[in-house]
Amino acid sequence: MELIPGRNDFEHLKEFVTFFHDRGFIITFGTEHNTPELIPIKVSTRGGKALDEDLKRINFEGACILAAHEYLRAKEEEGYVDKNGKPRLSQKEEFIELGNAVIEYFLQN
Repeated sequence: MELIPGRNDFEHLKEFVTFFHDRGFIITFGTEHNTPELIPIKVSTRGGKALDEDLKRINFEGACILAAHEYLRAKEEEGYVDKNGKPRLSQKEEFIELGNAVIEYFLQN
């Protein structure tokens, strides 16, 4: 699930994200950089309120899972979603670790 924090009040975003994260959803945050408005690239909630550490961690974990999934699928291996369309929740931490390594690799090269 991708959310645009800038469209939401901090309290509502935190409650929504926590609810779905606790139920195994992958969550990432986007921005409104598809508009001509000149806004900062930093992801924040409505009114420019910064994300807290929990929201930052949830977003980063989501990005890591997506990176790991894409990496494995590019190698024609099974990704985060198994052949039956079910997320591999029991391997979530492994996907976060692999995705972090993939992201680090591409940032370094």
